[in-house]
Amino acid sequence: MLMGIWGMAGVGKTTIAKAVYNHVRHNFDSALFLPNIREMWKNNKQIFLQEQVLNRICKAGINIQNIASGVAELKQRLPQKRVFIVLDDVDKIDQLEALCGSRGWFGAGSRIIITARDRRLLRMKEVDHDYQVEQMNNHESLELFSWNAFNHPTPSVQFSRLALETVKNCEGMPSAIVTVGRELFGKTKLVEWENVIEELKAFSRQQGYEALKISYDSLNEDRKKEIFLNIASFCIGMEREEVLQTLREAFDIPLENISFLGQRGLITFDQQGRVQMHHLLQEMAREILRELSQTQAQSTPQLAKREIKPVSMRSKNPTPFPTEN
Repeated sequence: MLMGIWGMAGVGKTTIAKAVYNHVRHNFDSALFLPNIREMWKNNKQIFLQEQVLNRICKAGINIQNIASGVAELKQRLPQKRVFIVLDDVDKIDQLEALCGSRGWFGAGSRIIITARDRRLLRMKEVDHDYQVEQMNNHESLELFSWNAFNHPTPSVQFSRLALETVKNCEGMPSAIVTVGRELFGKTKLVEWENVIEELKAFSRQQGYEALKISYDSLNEDRKKEIFLNIASFCIGMEREEVLQTLREAFDIPLENISFLGQRGLITFDQQGRVQMHHLLQEMAREILRELSQTQAQSTPQLAKREIKPVSMRSKNPTPFPTEN
């Protein structure tokens, strides 16, 4: 069975996959958690990843010459095993073809979990089930923080105010919540908490920015990036069809839908069909536009002509970037 976990960067896909892996891996003949596939692939570690699957699942010292020979070895050796494998942070279909080509590669009862930012990859692979990880609410955020800071599901009364403040600053991003919680674990003085929280505010926000920037960079067409930046700037709160019409006018090209942003978790729609976006994504878009503006100002006149095209303000109640305090 193939299962997918998807959502925007930093929302907790890997954390969920690890929890499932640690809970059930002992029920299988062999188990493997293969992390950071996107980064490994970018660093030309394709053959290394295939060897990891073969050598840790099949307990065989196999050296692979190329990706094709690795595929042949996997197809030959894996069907004898009932395995549990997590393929973490996949961003290209080639990665899945090289590491889990088809269900027939694995023995009966095997389970493969794939984490990805792009739901489209999971659909291309025809997974049996896919689960979207959404932003954590305040209650879930506080519980995750409390487990890491207090080893308990709720904060102690003495630190409840600071715990709530910390969780609010992390804005539902599990990676930031866990980092700050672990840093505060064992600290028993209020002044220690206040000092650490102040130091980590900037760090957790930067960590969230860097994680979300990966999702933006995965939009490997300039037009898609422009569409995202325009939506983040002017279209939050607008109805879907109004956004589509606005973008058609702004880009002067046929634009059927904006599903590629939803499939990466970069936008969502509320119950009224209006476009919504995580606050940190809006801040990231503002920072990207600032950087682009500075780059264009310093570039040659030819390069400076390429600008982000603003959309027309069709919405009666658009939600622009928040103003800075």
